[in-house]
Amino acid sequence: MFNALHHVFRGGIAERMLPNNLPPWHAVYQQTQRWMKAVVFEALVHDLREVLRVTNGA
Repeated sequence: MFNALHHVFRGGIAERMLPNNLPPWHAVYQQTQRWMKAVVFEALVHDLREVLRVTNGA
């Protein structure tokens, strides 16, 4: 799922254009919608910032 999202976000492509070796586009779309409603991406960015602050000693 993460590889599929990476293709979508990094490549700027639509879910329907995912390569065949990744999950079906509708599964990727549905999971992305669930994660967006659950504010998963914002939490991930927040946690990553915290890790970077600790790593850099700030």
